[in-house]
Amino acid sequence: MDKIIAGIGEVLWDIFPDGKYLGGAPTNFIYHINRLGNNGVLISSVGNDTNGSELTKELAVKGMKYLLEISEKPTGTVIVSTDTYGSPTYEISENTAWDEIILNDDSIEIAKKCTAVCFGTLPLRYQQTKISIFGFLSNTNEKCLNVCDLNLRQQFYNNEIIIKCLVACDILKINHEERDIIKSIEKITGNDVYFCRTISQKYGISTIILTYGKNGSMVMNNGEVSICRPPKVTIADTVGAGDSFTAGFIHKLTNGHSIREAHRYGTVLSAYVCTKTGGTPDIDLNIIDNMEVVWEQ
Repeated sequence: MDKIIAGIGEVLWDIFPDGKYLGGAPTNFIYHINRLGNNGVLISSVGNDTNGSELTKELAVKGMKYLLEISEKPTGTVIVSTDTYGSPTYEISENTAWDEIILNDDSIEIAKKCTAVCFGTLPLRYQQTKISIFGFLSNTNEKCLNVCDLNLRQQFYNNEIIIKCLVACDILKINHEERDIIKSIEKITGNDVYFCRTISQKYGISTIILTYGKNGSMVMNNGEVSICRPPKVTIADTVGAGDSFTAGFIHKLTNGHSIREAHRYGTVLSAYVCTKTGGTPDIDLNIIDNMEVVWEQ
C-alpha cells in the first residue's frame, strides 16, 4: 500500500432517537477520506459482542479499510441528542474497547507508510490507548502530516493532554470553544490571528484551522491567513461535520492542491454533511463540487 492516510482512535455506535449510526471522530474522518478516493485505514478496537460484530459489518458495507483489535471490553457507544439547531450533545460510555487499542506490528507498518494520520484527545483518556497513539505517531516518517483534530469532549481531557497534542501535530484543527480553552492554558489575549500565530510559533505547527460553526472558519498556514464562510444549507444535524471538514482539507492537501483549495473543499464537504443525519452519510460528490463558499479575504 502507498500513500496511506490513517485515523487512530475511537470507533463506536452513535445512538440517535431513530437508531444507531457508525461514529467516532477518526472513523468519520476515514469514511470521508475513502469516499473521496484515498487509501484510508482506521485503527481501533471493538468488543467481542453483538455491537462489535455489527460495527465491523457496517465498516465493510461502507467500504472502509480497518485494523481492529478484538477486546473483552464492550464496543463503544455514544448517546447523541440534538437541539433545534442540530447541535449535538454526547453521553460517551467509558472503559470500552477503543480505550485499550494495542499497537502491533501491522499498525507500526502502517505508521511508517503514512502520508497523514489524524488523532484527537478523546481516546487519550485511558493509558493503554494513549500509549498506542503516541507510539504510532513516533513511528511515522518525517514527511507524514500529524493532524490533531482536538475534539474536546465532556471531562475527557486535561491541560497535559492538550499540550502533548500541540507538541505532536503539524496541523491543528480546533473550534472557537477549544480556542478559548487553549487561550486560557497559554494565557494568550488578542485576536484570532495573533492567537494562531502565537501557538504556531511556540509549538512548530505549520497549519491551524479554527472553525466558527455556521460562521465559517479561518486557516493560518505558515503565517498566511484565509477566512471563508460556508454556503447556506438546511441542517439535519452537525454530527461529524468537523471530521468531514478535516477529511476534505487533508484530501486536497495530500493530493497536491493549495491551502486555499483545501480550505474551500473542507468547508463545502462539512456543509453538505450537515444536511444529513449522522457522521458517515452517503454523499453526492457532484453536489459538493458545485457548492460555493464566501471568501472574506
